[in-house]
Amino acid sequence: MTCVCVCVCVQTEMAVRDAQASYDEQLRKVRQSQQKVVDTHVNNMGHLKAFMDAQAAFYGECQAYIGDLTKVGSPSL
Repeated sequence: MTCVCVCVCVQTEMAVRDAQASYDEQLRKVRQSQQKVVDTHVNNMGHLKAFMDAQAAFYGECQAYIGDLTKVGSPSL
């Protein structure tokens, strides 16, 4: 009977170690995925800021052109 208990305990311990190893591997993959999401977010925010800066510059130039056209096209009274 003792031999059976020892064998069952050894098998159970091996199963627990396998489960822990599998869990650790999945945790590593999840953390890598999370880091990729963070890196992508930071990258996208940089591109979004550059787009917004370009858009602000474009509309600023448009406003300046409209101001110039208003001055040129204003009738003198």
